[in-house]
Amino acid sequence: MQRISILFLLLLAFQIAAQSSSKTELTQQYTVSINEQTPLRLFVEAQIETAGDTLFMHTNCPNYDYPEGWSTFVKNLAISEENGKLIDYEYHSKSKWHLKEKSANVLSVRYEIDLSFTREKWDVGNEQAGFSDDAAIYLVSKAIFLFPEEDTESTVTFNLPDSWKLSVPWEPSQSAVFQVPNREFLVENSLVMGNFYDAQLREGGFDFRIALLGETGKSGDRFSSVLTKIARAYLDIFQDTPPAIFLITVFYADIDDGESFYNSTAFTLKNPIDENNKIIWTNQMAHELFHYWNSDLLLSQNYADRQWFSEGTAEYYANLTMVREQIIDEAMFRNKIEKVL
Repeated sequence: MQRISILFLLLLAFQIAAQSSSKTELTQQYTVSINEQTPLRLFVEAQIETAGDTLFMHTNCPNYDYPEGWSTFVKNLAISEENGKLIDYEYHSKSKWHLKEKSANVLSVRYEIDLSFTREKWDVGNEQAGFSDDAAIYLVSKAIFLFPEEDTESTVTFNLPDSWKLSVPWEPSQSAVFQVPNREFLVENSLVMGNFYDAQLREGGFDFRIALLGETGKSGDRFSSVLTKIARAYLDIFQDTPPAIFLITVFYADIDDGESFYNSTAFTLKNPIDENNKIIWTNQMAHELFHYWNSDLLLSQNYADRQWFSEGTAEYYANLTMVREQIIDEAMFRNKIEKVL
């Protein structure tokens, strides 16, 4: 009886392995293009493989003026099969497109994104949506990509004007081509295109991309030197941090604010990055960077359940790290804590 059971388990394992090896590894391919003459129009061409009949966009758009979310900005959507046959579709609320009479799994998808929203002032802060000036465009990636139900790897290629720079938090496979391991990395991040201050620095296994837009770029060296100290301190705390590419974007706005994404962060400042305002912009930097560990690598089923912990520990360690690394002195630290209390 024992031999029969073992034989049965071996046969079952072989069958599962055979079925797994016969499955095609799905992957999505996106080409993102911008014409210098129309910089607020983004063109996307995609090869999407799906067994389902629905395409999606991220539903978290933090502006109540747009009840249909990011799909509000999708224009001229065309979906076809590899043989060129157009597929009719019906839009559903919550950023869903239902495909009618689909007969193939590989789809050619073309659409445009109206980036005029990057010139609007968002009440929640433009770091949560997008921002553009006459030189550069900052975008949350959830505003760009349509995706299938399956969670798969993606290849993203950028076709930008020759004079433009590009900063993304993804692994490059070749020039302007990036491998994105899953959907969360694809749509829960941010990127910057155009002309801006960009720098790279490495601490431990962390490859930092720094994108400073507009006037913030004049303080690039000061910003980078402080980031080095803070990153080194955090990596001493979290010594088992896996290697990562991490993008930090900064631009000036009416308020001091910030938003953390999967392996990127963006924050706004209302005052210059200089010595007089050091306690403000260094705190913003330290706070948002700490979210990589206490928000992105630490998950809970309910966002509200972790929010008090996420924000509280980020602010605590930001302040503590600034004084420990002598970015601010102890008197300034005590004064700040007094004001908080």
